[in-house]
Amino acid sequence: MKLVLDTSFYIAALLNPGGPTAHTLVKLLKGKHQVFYSEALIKEIKEVANRKKVEPRYIAAVVLLLRARGIKVVPGRIRDDSPDPKDDFLIALVRKCKPDYVISGNPEDLQAVQKEGAVLLSIREGIKHFG
Repeated sequence: MKLVLDTSFYIAALLNPGGPTAHTLVKLLKGKHQVFYSEALIKEIKEVANRKKVEPRYIAAVVLLLRARGIKVVPGRIRDDSPDPKDDFLIALVRKCKPDYVISGNPEDLQAVQKEGAVLLSIREGIKHFG
């Protein structure tokens, strides 16, 4: 399966390193799935995690795992497709890599990904499906 995980998924994993979101993240990255990311996604993960006062070593570990096991994508042109302009980079990533699933803590902001053929799951649904 091809997947894109929204920033909120990574933050949920970082805020509870022993929880189900973290377990699912590791399973996805170490399994047979293709998890796509961009530098814009990594930048946002770092910024949000720092604002939430996540320990730097946890942030570094997630970024290292994502870079080692994920697939880096350089998205195309970013358009205004989301109710939240901060999510436009994620929609551009989805448009470029055409994932089967997008997992997000804010699925209402990412309805545009469904136009690209991806199934949009909440974090809870993603954990249930892939965890």
